[in-house]
Parts: sequence; C-alpha cells; structure tokens
Amino acid sequence: MFRSRKPSDHQSSLQTFRLETSDGVRSVTFESGETFLEAIKRAEVEIDNSCGGMGSCGTCRVDIVAGGERFLAPGQLETEIFQDRKWKENRRLSCQNLAVTGVTLKIPND
Repeated sequence: MFRSRKPSDHQSSLQTFRLETSDGVRSVTFESGETFLEAIKRAEVEIDNSCGGMGSCGTCRVDIVAGGERFLAPGQLETEIFQDRKWKENRRLSCQNLAVTGVTLKIPND
C-alpha cells in the first residue's frame, strides 16, 4: 500500500534560498533535486530561459550575492559561456545548478 504524505512531511522537505529581484528580496522554496531555475519559475518570478533550461543560451543567469562556496565548480557548458561572454566569477546559470540553502542570488538587469 502507498502511504499518503502528510502536509507536514511535505513542508519539512521544502528548503529555501533568497532571491533579489527588482521588486525586492524574497525567499524561494525548493525541493531536493530541483535546479535554481525550476524553483524560480515555480515561484512565478520572471527569469529569461530561452533554451528551456538546457544550458545553451545563457539567459537564465544569476549573480551570487552570498553563499558562493555552496556551489559546485562550473561545468563545461557554464565555463564555455563564461569565457565567450567574459562574465564575472559570481555569475552562474540557474538551470545548471541544483538549488541549495544558505545562498542569496540576484537576477541581473544586464
């Protein structure tokens, strides 16, 4: 038999990160295994993502304001885009990084 999940079980599996937008700072919830992009879109925050999260367009970029040490090193897709566009070190693709707690991100205007 399947066990139904209690609302409290679901809530305890949710985690948050902070996101700075032009509208202010908010907490965004995510579940384990979600990318930052997935969580941001589910929170109904506007963020470009022309390729649908495949990592090829570079439009879902975010700047790390705090907690950069919690990110893994950039993969090949990010590294190539960073080199081509000469991005600063604290910029990452939200589609290529799993969401983690303890970070603050900003959606840049450029």
